[in-house]
Amino acid sequence: MKKIFKGIIYLPLPFLVISCNSNVVKNNVENEKENSNNINIPNEGQNKSKTEEIIDDKINNDATTKKDDQAQEEKEDNNTNQNEINQIDDNQDIKTINISKIKLVDNNLIFELENNEEIKLLNNSRTVLNYRLKEIDKQLSSITDDSIKFNINNIDGIEIISLTSENQDIKFNILNKQIEIEQKEEQIIDKVNNPKDIFSKNEFPKNIIIKDNIQNRMVIERYFQNELLKSISFINGNFMEEPEKWTHLSFQTFDGFDGYKQIPNLQVKFKDPTTNNAQVYITKIMPTLVQDNNLEIDDQEIILNRDITNYLNKKFFNKKISFYIKTTTSFQVLTFNYTFDLDLLIQTPLKTVDDSNNFEINAEIVNNNLKVRIKPLNKNKISFDKLEENGLLVDKLSTVTSVSYFTNQEQEFTLFSKPTNQNLSTLNSNEDFYNNNTSAKLLDVANNQDELFKKIRERVFVVGGGTMTMLSKVKPSDDNDFRYYFITNRHVVDILKNRWSDHRVMKKMMIPHSNDSLVRNADRSISIDINKEWFEFGFWESSNQTNTSGVLKNDGTQNADFAISIIDIKPIINKAQNENNINILNYLNNWKTLKAIKLSPHSKYLSEHSNVDFRIGSFPLDNFAGFSGRRYREHIINKIDKIILNDQAQEFEKYGHFRTFVLKDTPSNKLDLISGASGSVVFDNNLNMVALFMQNIGNDDRYGFGLLASPDYDYFGFNSNNNPNSFKNKLTSEISKNPSKFELIDF
Repeated sequence: MKKIFKGIIYLPLPFLVISCNSNVVKNNVENEKENSNNINIPNEGQNKSKTEEIIDDKINNDATTKKDDQAQEEKEDNNTNQNEINQIDDNQDIKTINISKIKLVDNNLIFELENNEEIKLLNNSRTVLNYRLKEIDKQLSSITDDSIKFNINNIDGIEIISLTSENQDIKFNILNKQIEIEQKEEQIIDKVNNPKDIFSKNEFPKNIIIKDNIQNRMVIERYFQNELLKSISFINGNFMEEPEKWTHLSFQTFDGFDGYKQIPNLQVKFKDPTTNNAQVYITKIMPTLVQDNNLEIDDQEIILNRDITNYLNKKFFNKKISFYIKTTTSFQVLTFNYTFDLDLLIQTPLKTVDDSNNFEINAEIVNNNLKVRIKPLNKNKISFDKLEENGLLVDKLSTVTSVSYFTNQEQEFTLFSKPTNQNLSTLNSNEDFYNNNTSAKLLDVANNQDELFKKIRERVFVVGGGTMTMLSKVKPSDDNDFRYYFITNRHVVDILKNRWSDHRVMKKMMIPHSNDSLVRNADRSISIDINKEWFEFGFWESSNQTNTSGVLKNDGTQNADFAISIIDIKPIINKAQNENNINILNYLNNWKTLKAIKLSPHSKYLSEHSNVDFRIGSFPLDNFAGFSGRRYREHIINKIDKIILNDQAQEFEKYGHFRTFVLKDTPSNKLDLISGASGSVVFDNNLNMVALFMQNIGNDDRYGFGLLASPDYDYFGFNSNNNPNSFKNKLTSEISKNPSKFELIDF
């Protein structure tokens, strides 16, 4: 019996062709290929709607499409019945199925069918969906058992045929796409002896049905838990065992990037053949934003606090939650895994001993808040900062969380906080995250209404080269003082200090604008001439930094590429008034209303593979990503791919080796970060500074961001007293010499 699906599909566009591995379809496509021309997307280069952007991001330019005239014919033929599905089988018989509702939800097409109609997704068939684009419902709806869901980002071979305005036909084809979930006769595996015989495939099989009994459940639960732990341990750096095939992780190919990208949601259906009752068992990693992923140490106990209200409110069965905590000893990297049965924990607090690691574990749920305390019984010292002899170094922000449960009806949900960044579309599961997001994304400045980016634009500017960000007023208590601190790279400051007379150095101050032509030409509406005397470049530089242990090293790590300078905006305001430069005048007058920028608490402990909600505004200059000339750009950062101790070319050795997070670009994504963007601040979700953009690494497809704090270095000096050359000590020295000109500022 072939598997039957009722009702839905998620995303609004008409004319969808899904080919189920059909030779008939393949031959038809090849014939069309010979006679068709390439089809261009209309309105290319113009401002695109959100729907267009979603689709354009995933266009496969090598896909084959139908001819324009055939598409037009089908449009006309179906003009009277736009809201229908036509299913064409091997014999070219057509079954028409009416659609009651179509909507776009989180990048998915949903078709709800009328009168409990059924769709059979058969071998050697095409399912053709025709409809008109109506109002887009952007609210997430739950997915019922009577639904089919296709995520457009997951489908290979997609080509837009036409895309116009609301109430017009939108067409695209999906060609030669196998639909794996419905192809086989339904067979129930009676007994699971070795789950690897079932699941150890290159792609995790999600169409498995197993006889429902206690023994089979125990075997599958244990297999899912063990393989997930093995995968996470491998990514964390324990290479004792190679993970399952479906993770695509191996000793030979693993380079630290995208470790979690291929880890799917693990699921299997348990069915009672006598009653036909069935439940799906799911185990999946839940992406957790870094601000929700904090651990604490109190009285030599590791403390984990999580608000699990969203999970507890779901009508699942046998709900469990697991935490994977990365630690390092003198000998190896260890991943501690603790799983809690929430149904039991709600009733009774847990106190137990982890004999293998010699820990005492205490856990309880109070007011939907799960609190776990992990206490070493061997009295070894635990720390987030440094590994002591016989001690334990704990990663503060890298804990991975997974959930497992049985359900009659899957529901998507976010475990903890939802992202404030609307471009970070989903945290429903690890699989969905990677299907819907990239590590970073270039945004359309003109249409970007993100509130934090609006605040970034109020303080980011360019002088000469590089990107600067205003941090705070030098003397907040003095209304007659117009000096402000700004931050950028040391190498940018050195150019401004030493090469000001070079004709290539732009002797203007310029502010953000979405019009590339205005920025490229330093239009007077957004720029103003400046003098070097209005600046104190390099007021403080991160050189000869003593580490948190009180040691001044000589291996390059004592230096970093950060500098804080001072700009006096009084003469610039006067000049803007005289020249009636309203934009510059309003921009600078607004600075006195802005709060001082603080150092992000995430900067010091940020970990590889962290899910983040970061933003960066910058002024790239060099030709890159298809752009030329200076322009203003905004990017979001969703995930930290890798953390390294950055390397420097020989001519830049003086700027040091410091902790840097790295993003890896893709040809389809193409970030616009290059020279000119140097020094731009990476902000967290609270507008605190995390890092500075430093450089392109390798073949211009990797980007380095210098972290403004680390466990080893407190550059600003507000968290320790061991660094004589910190910003705080520099400022304290200036206050003692010129108390009327400076006052203490806490970054």
